[in-house]
Amino acid sequence: MNGNTLKILIIDGSSKVREALADLLTKQLGTNTIHVATNGSEGWEIIQKQALDLVVCNRALAKLNGFELLLKIRESKKYNKLPLLMILNKKDPEAVRRAQNMEANGVICKPFTPADFINRTRSILFNRTQRTSKRYDMPFDNQVALDGETLKGITGRIINIGVGGILVQLKYSRNLAIYDQAVIKIQIKLSKKESMANSFTGKLIRIDWDHGRTGEKTGFYAFVFGKLPTDQLNFFEILARKIESATKIIK
Repeated sequence: MNGNTLKILIIDGSSKVREALADLLTKQLGTNTIHVATNGSEGWEIIQKQALDLVVCNRALAKLNGFELLLKIRESKKYNKLPLLMILNKKDPEAVRRAQNMEANGVICKPFTPADFINRTRSILFNRTQRTSKRYDMPFDNQVALDGETLKGITGRIINIGVGGILVQLKYSRNLAIYDQAVIKIQIKLSKKESMANSFTGKLIRIDWDHGRTGEKTGFYAFVFGKLPTDQLNFFEILARKIESATKIIK
C-alpha cells in the first residue's frame, strides 16, 4: 500500500473535520491526493469523476446522507467495490449494524483519536489490497478448524484460498462475528500419501449464509490474512503449484 498514490475522498459538513482528517491522511499515510465534499450529492459527483481508493463519509450529510450515498455506491455496477469508512457522530449500535449490513468497509464513532482513525483507514486499505490477490479454487479434500477460546468445534472446508485470505464454509456459531480474529487450521489431502497443513490468523470480513437444502445451518466466511511470514509464503507457493494443475485462478 503506497500512500503517495492513494486517492481519498472526505465527505463531511464540517470544514474543521475535513481539514483535520485530510491533515492526518497526509502526515500519517503520505496521501497526496485528497478530495473533499460538503454533502452527499457533491460527494457522489466526485466519485463518478475520480478513480478513488477510499471514501470517508459522515452519516449526517445534507442532500444525500451517508446511508443513502452508501446504498447508491453498492447498487452501482461501476463503483460497488469502492471501500467506504462511515463516521457516526455518536455511539449508536443500531446505526453500526445498519452500516455493516449495507457493506460499509468500516465504521468509526465519535469521539475517536487520530490513531483510531488512521488504524481503521489502514485496515480497510490493506484488506482491499489483499482481496485483489490471486485466489485458487480448492480441488483437494480438505478440512478447516477454527481455534480460539470460544471457537473450538467450528469446522468446515476451504472454498478458495490465496496469500490474501481464505473463503471457507463453516458450521454456524453465534460465537463468530464480523471483524473477529481467528486462528484457522487447515489440512489438505493432496493424495493418499501426501498432505499439507498450516495455521493462519485471519480477520472475518464477510458472512454469506448458505440457503441450500441441507438441514445443517452453514455459512460462507471470508477471512483476510495480515502480513505473512516467510514460511507461510513458502507454503502458499508450494500449494499454488499443486492447485494450478487442477483448478483455474479466480481473478
